[in-house]
Amino acid sequence: MTSVRLVLLVTLVLATFRAPALADGLADVRAALARFEGNDPIRVSVEVAVVVRKQDGGVPTGRHSVTLRAVDGPTGLTLDYARAQIDKATAEARKLRSDPASPTPTDGILRDDVDALAIADTLNVAGPLAYLLEGATVLEDGPDERAGQPARRIVVKVDPPLSSVDRKYLKEIDMTLALWLGSDGEPVAAESRLELKVGILFLNVKSREHEHWELQRVGDRLLATRHQKDKSASGLGRELLDRTVTTTVHV
Repeated sequence: MTSVRLVLLVTLVLATFRAPALADGLADVRAALARFEGNDPIRVSVEVAVVVRKQDGGVPTGRHSVTLRAVDGPTGLTLDYARAQIDKATAEARKLRSDPASPTPTDGILRDDVDALAIADTLNVAGPLAYLLEGATVLEDGPDERAGQPARRIVVKVDPPLSSVDRKYLKEIDMTLALWLGSDGEPVAAESRLELKVGILFLNVKSREHEHWELQRVGDRLLATRHQKDKSASGLGRELLDRTVTTTVHV
């Protein structure tokens, strides 16, 4: 009995010291993200590349990409598409009339994967990351290494924002977010993992998302120089989706 009580006492003491440390980790990340106001004008080149391994709806497999210019500042975000890419996407879409099975990779990327709000987040990612931290709880906080340099790794459990309609069909969800802080305390990378299960009656679909950000300070912005999102889904005993979207920003 004495040994059991001793173990419980030690556990309680350790938990008492550990809880404030974990809470401080979350506060440190929020403070680090708050350093970036994101108002400085910026002009960049953005490449959006999509690798499709599996997708229903006749989407061709392989790697396809588009490149555009983006200008962001206090007056707003401007996206500049090359005329050649617009013409190519238009030709792909029009070819469907004579050949319904014709692939439309450029048209598909411009319609489905080049998102103005997503690019705005990429050019000023501190705000979106801080939003994800609302209601988060720290799971891990300790030293690590990133790109050969010492770093601090903080892992949190996230309560992702979902609409009431989405939650109506949600059966399971689990999301974590890891952030790496450099020696100066500023974020240098982030990684999230999301697994969820939705269902209606006997139909259930499992979805997995893995996102990775490489981060860099540019003026008063926290820029995601590279953002990769891997997404897969399965249901009815088969794979429904397996694709990767990578956004690379060149200053």
